[in-house]
Order: sequence, then structure tokens, then C-alpha cells
Amino acid sequence: MLGDPIPLEKEDKYVIAFFDPSVIPVPHYSAEITQQYLITPDPKEERRVRARGDRDGFTYYYTIKEEMSKGIRTEREEIIGEHEYRTLLSLRDSKLKTIRKQRISFFWNERYFEIDIFTAPKVHKGLVLMELERSGRRKKLILPPFLEMVRDVTGDKRYGNRSLASGIALT
Repeated sequence: MLGDPIPLEKEDKYVIAFFDPSVIPVPHYSAEITQQYLITPDPKEERRVRARGDRDGFTYYYTIKEEMSKGIRTEREEIIGEHEYRTLLSLRDSKLKTIRKQRISFFWNERYFEIDIFTAPKVHKGLVLMELERSGRRKKLILPPFLEMVRDVTGDKRYGNRSLASGIALT
């Protein structure tokens, strides 16, 4: 008997030059995200909790990710209540810092864009990353004219949120 399929996360990631959300000429969504990493017994596994807030309040998530190959991971995510979120925070990995970022999401040229503007840890304040979910083969990136790509960091572990939570400056 086959089980439920586990979703694969395939994404491309880019560093973007300074970004002002007010210049987006299409409808977009903005949320404040606070993310904490949890202690995990398996080094190939990543567990985190996330609080995502907007004008309607907060939604809380518990996520488990496991790397399959470069740029491809399994991801299991569930919405949890505030009480469970606070309980899981007791398992926080104290070696890692809290990630805080503003996430701007929008559609452009039939692609879904997520722009993260980091506010913490302090060493990464002002870092702007763009993520694009990939379905099937990697399409040629057509960047919206209001974004300036600095470089492609797809697969570069230094730009993963868990690595950024280490608080080590990017070189």
C-alpha cells in the first residue's frame, strides 16, 4: 500500500538589491515572520516554528524539512495553535538566533515571487532574498523590472534560513 506523497520543495533563490515594496505595481501581500529553529536528533532534518503576522493576526506553523539533493527537500508543514507554538519554543536550539523578516508575495509573469527583507539577526539586517518555487524544469527567469538581482544563490547553504540563523556574517 502506498502512503500519502510527501511534497518536495524545489526553489531557486537570489540576492536582490535594496527593495522598496511600495514600488510593486501589482497586488501583493505582506507579512511579518518570526522563525525559530528547534533541536533535532537527525542532522539531515530541520525543524522550525514560525509565527506569521499580518493585519488579521497571527498564524503559527510547525515545519520539518529534509534535504534530498541540492535545492530539493521534502517539506511537511502544519498550522498549529498559539499554545502548541509556545510549547514547541521550549525545544528551541539556543545556538541559533531568531530570524525576523518581512515577506512580500506577488505574481508576475505567471510566477509566484516571495521577497524576504531580513531584520534579524542583526548581522543580516537589510539582506533581501527572493525565492521562486520551481515546478518541473527550471524556467528562464524573467525578473520584474522593479527588481535588481545581485546573484543566484540557489543551493548555496550560506543563504538558507537555518544558516542565516547562525548569526555568522556572509562573506
